Amino acid sequence: MTMKRSLCSMMLMAMMLMTGVALGANPIKVGVLLPLHNENGDGFRMVEYYRGLLFAIDSLKQEGVSVELTTHNVRENANIDSVLQKGDLANSDIIFGPLYSKQVSAISMLSKLKGCKMVIPFSIETTELNNNPNLFQVYQKPSDLEDVVIENFTKLSFKSSDCQVIIIDCNDSTNFRKPTFTTKLKAYCDKNGISYRITNVLQTDKAFVKAFAKKKMNLVVMNSASSPKMLEVFARLNMVREKNEKLKFKVLGYTEWLMYESFQYDNFCKNDVYVPSTYYYRANDPRVVNMENKYRFWFKQDVQLALPRFVITGFDQGYYFLKGISKYGKTFVGDAKQKVNDAIQMPLHFKRVSATGGYKNSDMMFIHYRNDRALELINY
Repeated sequence: MTMKRSLCSMMLMAMMLMTGVALGANPIKVGVLLPLHNENGDGFRMVEYYRGLLFAIDSLKQEGVSVELTTHNVRENANIDSVLQKGDLANSDIIFGPLYSKQVSAISMLSKLKGCKMVIPFSIETTELNNNPNLFQVYQKPSDLEDVVIENFTKLSFKSSDCQVIIIDCNDSTNFRKPTFTTKLKAYCDKNGISYRITNVLQTDKAFVKAFAKKKMNLVVMNSASSPKMLEVFARLNMVREKNEKLKFKVLGYTEWLMYESFQYDNFCKNDVYVPSTYYYRANDPRVVNMENKYRFWFKQDVQLALPRFVITGFDQGYYFLKGISKYGKTFVGDAKQKVNDAIQMPLHFKRVSATGGYKNSDMMFIHYRNDRALELINY
């Protein structure tokens, strides 16, 4: 199927979803301002995200929630003011978009003026978050996430006096180096009285093993997310186990390691790895299988092989916000007190950034590859 026909199928599906409005229910008015075209990668990705949003609307329709949908194809060079002047978004309850930073200010102004919620679904940092109480930012800056990861990992299941951090220098000169993260980790340990040792993957066996505490849990962190460097360290950890079976350790990985999961699962489990992330794609989850089959049926193509999957991202965000609005109305802010649903791929949990500002997603998880080969998702 060509992209043009796929877009037609998408719009046909949207029209079908808008029929059969639930009796006695006021429809939630939804605006979408994203690049929905076949001109480049942005368009292809946002089309898939939008299809996931349509799937969410379909699911909510089965629950008696009705939706009125207004969609605009907003390219990178679009005149966003002219789009907003058309007036069909004026009464929106919620707007999803934009994708591009330069379009945020104008849409935020409409959001504040009309009191409608505005969801920025992808990686945009904006000062508008500080002065628009209706704005929701899903994206988390890596630097903010690093702080949360360090705190949660060191407090995972033990007191600071019962653990020791081991930072392994991998001698990595590529873009996979993580010097900022390990610098933050050392500062956190100093501040909180957690002991740490620094060693090198090229150390002799005797020196490498000596870095490990015999009577504490050793929390192993590498200063690289590179796959080859990861395997080098895993080989050294195998040696540690052989030299002293009583030594205990856990390994903190990086989100990039999710790319290697399919062929490193055994290694992850053997080394008790915790991978921090804001999402997790589980191919054998019945909900994922059902959605991907549904996607093939409607659009005659497979979903894009991206992490996270865009269609599931669209579903999770769409269902979360629209279900939340249907339950709590204008008071919905997505905090821990307002229960909505279990996400398929990307949990959402928002915290307000200031008394006059909007809300930022604060959810993170550890994907724990246990020694018994079981997979555990630990949400915060």
